[in-house]
Amino acid sequence: MSLELTNPLDAGAGAAVRNALRILAEVRAEMDHDLLAARRSLDRLAQALDPAAETRHANPLVRGGLSPWQLRRVCEHIGAHLEDPLAIEDLANLARVSAGHFNRAFRRSLGVTPHTFILTKRIDRAKDLLLTTEAPIREIALDCGFSDQAHLTRLFSRSEGVGPAKWRRLNAALVHFAKAA
Repeated sequence: MSLELTNPLDAGAGAAVRNALRILAEVRAEMDHDLLAARRSLDRLAQALDPAAETRHANPLVRGGLSPWQLRRVCEHIGAHLEDPLAIEDLANLARVSAGHFNRAFRRSLGVTPHTFILTKRIDRAKDLLLTTEAPIREIALDCGFSDQAHLTRLFSRSEGVGPAKWRRLNAALVHFAKAA
């Protein structure tokens, strides 16, 4: 499979394009040995290119799930407040349901718990900041809503297989390669 891309960075497309190029490189590397990982990377690429995709692709007809307006409202709130503590009770209030119902309905609608969804969003934001800034990891951790650098490192390593510092080094080379292409 050959993937030909012109260099959209020349046009000043920015962080979103660099992130998309990084994810495409991951997909390309994963295609030969781990199709499930490639699929997850493609899902992340779709999300990176269209942040509202999760609310559109959620099945509003799922019995016991959240309605589209509830999902949209909650997902927008999460995206806008990742650096803050996000209590289930507050998210449930936004959706105008009880906390217990919210947990069940959110999971039915998106396939993951609210906690997992929030952690995924925080790690995605950390990745973006790692690639687009020179900020220390401790600052990035706090900007993404983690309690400290160790918290970010533990969850980031679990998700990505390497710590944020090593991930930054590996992907900085990829971004440099994409700029040179």
